[in-house]
Amino acid sequence: MKQVLFFLAEHNFGLTSLLVGQALSLKDDDDFKFVFLTGTSEKEVGLFNELDEHSISYKYIQGIEYHERFGFLVQQIRNLFLSIRPEFIHVQTNWQLCIVVFAKLLTLSNVKILYTVHGFRHNNKYKSFFARIIMSLALMFLVKRVIVCSDYTKSNFKILSYKIQKIYLGVDKGIFALKKHSDINPDGLIRLVFAGEFRHGKNQLLLVKTLSKLKNHYPHLKFKLTLPGDGPLKGEVILALDSLKLKEEVILPGFLPKSQIIRLVHMSDIAIIPTNSETFGLAIAEAFSLGLCVISRNVGVAPEVLVSGLNGFLFNKDSELYYVLEQLFANPELIGRCSENAYKQRDIFRWEAISNKYKLLLKDL
Repeated sequence: MKQVLFFLAEHNFGLTSLLVGQALSLKDDDDFKFVFLTGTSEKEVGLFNELDEHSISYKYIQGIEYHERFGFLVQQIRNLFLSIRPEFIHVQTNWQLCIVVFAKLLTLSNVKILYTVHGFRHNNKYKSFFARIIMSLALMFLVKRVIVCSDYTKSNFKILSYKIQKIYLGVDKGIFALKKHSDINPDGLIRLVFAGEFRHGKNQLLLVKTLSKLKNHYPHLKFKLTLPGDGPLKGEVILALDSLKLKEEVILPGFLPKSQIIRLVHMSDIAIIPTNSETFGLAIAEAFSLGLCVISRNVGVAPEVLVSGLNGFLFNKDSELYYVLEQLFANPELIGRCSENAYKQRDIFRWEAISNKYKLLLKDL
């Protein structure tokens, strides 16, 4: 049985619900034994308990989620290489990659490194350009296989096409335990949602301005937009709500744990993802799997799963969002049809199928 070391740590956050979901799906089998590497922090309370409850094998790497004590971290990974002798190690960040490469050199290990591309400064075209060059060169020489989560990301690393494998990310297993919610409220209220950090590139301000324009043109419209999350631009959105007279229609509940976000999205009718760029787009996958009518900018996984007018809508320019919403507000039954079709196709984001594809990749290597 081959040993696989798999990092479950994101920068600053440590353990996240996404990585825990992936760990739960990667059960040991006759071919592979997984040992998961975590920091000591968790983005949401209870994630370590969830690993324990499912008897998931993991080891603490003190401080791996922070860019500090590089030599100390290299020594910890070196010790793991010597004691476990892994066949593979899967890293999630550039910081982890640097640590693993140094540890590999120190031990003369033959471990094969896998790397998942989660980001490349893609909200800034200038930073993105240089980030992609540096990452491409590093990945070309240092890793055995590069995993991307969408065709969009794959197209940004064409020079690595010979070692790229596309594998989607999955969504929380609790999503598949939920039935599709009932259609539009009888009173005509349409519930919209977008969960995301309030920062540049996420475009919450675009949403409230677009809805304000619709409300001015169609005063009879009844809607509620919920924007969970915090961030540096939240104050700007709050000021805009006051000037646009949308304080009654827009709800800002602040940061919510993943379980509450899932419940909130589940009870909505339309999910809007207006972000400038996504390597994958978890918010797209979650809303789609819950059976919502998803409106997304043409980013990340969106163009691979959404067909406008059939199971959701795609848009490119900011101005196009107004006309999509105008169409849906005028035809609520279209929201229901898109929602129903999305719900029927949601199995593409089940972790079980995704993890099987991942294990096939390991076997090929």
